[in-house]
Amino acid sequence: MPTTTYVSPLVSVSALGARTDAAGVAVTDWTAEESRLLSAILTKGYVKPTNAFIVAPQTVPNMTVKVGSGSAKADYYSVAGTIAGQGNYMVRLDVTSQNVTIDPADASQARTDEIYLVVRDNAYDLSARVLPQIGYRKGDLGGANPGPDAAWRAWELLARVPVPANAIAISAVTDQRVAAGISSILTSDVVPKSLLTTKGDLYVASGASTPARVGVGAEGQVLTAASADASGVQWKGGQVLLAQITLAAAAATISFSGIPQTYRHLLLVIRGIQNGSAVVAISGWLNGDTTSSYDNQFLEGAGTGFNANRVNSMVGIEMGVLGPNANGPSISECLIPNYTSTSQVKLALARCAFIAATAQLKIWQSAGLWWKGPTAAITSITLTPTGVPQFAAGTDVSLYGIG
Repeated sequence: MPTTTYVSPLVSVSALGARTDAAGVAVTDWTAEESRLLSAILTKGYVKPTNAFIVAPQTVPNMTVKVGSGSAKADYYSVAGTIAGQGNYMVRLDVTSQNVTIDPADASQARTDEIYLVVRDNAYDLSARVLPQIGYRKGDLGGANPGPDAAWRAWELLARVPVPANAIAISAVTDQRVAAGISSILTSDVVPKSLLTTKGDLYVASGASTPARVGVGAEGQVLTAASADASGVQWKGGQVLLAQITLAAAAATISFSGIPQTYRHLLLVIRGIQNGSAVVAISGWLNGDTTSSYDNQFLEGAGTGFNANRVNSMVGIEMGVLGPNANGPSISECLIPNYTSTSQVKLALARCAFIAATAQLKIWQSAGLWWKGPTAAITSITLTPTGVPQFAAGTDVSLYGIG
C-alpha cells in the first residue's frame, strides 16, 4: 500500500489563515479567507520561472531528489484546492532547493514513487496543519503510480520517480508539472492580442461579441462605415499621394502616366516656377490629346478689380498659372472630379495665387472642359506652360487620388 512522507521546506503561501508550524503549533498570522477571491485569477501550475519547483535526481546524497530552481524566493506555484470555495494557493519556495530522500530500492522489484506540492489547510482537510509541504508518495512494488494521499484537499503532482530494483541512486525523474494560466473568469471576454498581426491593425466587431481584425489601410485613406463589408468598416478614399515630380532642371512638360483607376477624383498641387517674365497659363493635355478639344472659362482678380473671359476650342485645359520668374513660385490647385467615368464630360476646376509683374498679388480661377471626356477615363496628364517659357528647376507637382 502506498505511504506518505512529508518534507517541510521554508515556504511562503497565500490564502492560508491562522497558520501552524510543522508540529501543529499555531503561528500568529492574519485570517486570509478573503484572499482566496484573488487566487481565482490563476489556474493551477507553475507561475515563474519555468523551472519552478522542478524535481531533479541527485547522486549525492544517494537516493535523493532535489526540488526547486536553485534560486531562493524565485519559485512560484499555484496549487488548486478540490473543495468548493477552497480556491488556489500561491506558494513560494523561500530556499534555493529542498532535498527529498527516496526510500531504498527493493532487491528484486521496481516501483514508481511520486513527489507532490501539498497545501495542508485545516479549514478544508482537518489535518490540524496549515502549511505547504513537499509530499513524497512511495509506490507499491511492481504496482501502479501511487497517486495523491486520500486525505489531501490541495495538491499538485510535481514528478514521478522510477525506482529500479536494487538501485542505489536515482538516475531519472519524469516531470509532471504544468504551466499556470489565466482563469477563464478573466479570459472569456478578453480579445487576444494575437488577433492583430500588422502595424496599424484595428479591433472591430463583425457582430455582437465577435471581435475581428481590420488591416491597416493605404497612406491617406480614412476609415468609413461599410455595412456590406463583413467587418462593418472599410478603408477608403481620403487623399492619397499617387506621384510627385520635382524638377532638377528646366523642362517643357511634366507628365503623369498610368494613373490608378481606383479613386473618385484627382487633385493636382503645383508649386510652379518658369524661366520667362510674363504671366502664362499651365495647360493640361488629358490622355495625350493635343487637339482643340478643350474649352476654358476663367476669372482673374487683383485688389478690387477683376476680369473674366471664355475661350473655346483650346489646345489644352487650364490647370494653373505661372507668374514671372523674378517674383518666385506660384501655387495652383486643380481638381478633376469623376476622372474614371466613361459617360460623363470631364471638368477641371483650378485656382491659383501668384505675384504679377506689377508686384501685385493676384488670384485666378478657371473651369475647363474636355469634350472627349465622356468616352474615356483619364489615365495620363501632361502639363506645359503656354507659349515659349519652360518649367524652371525647383518646380514641384504632386498628384493625389481622392475618395
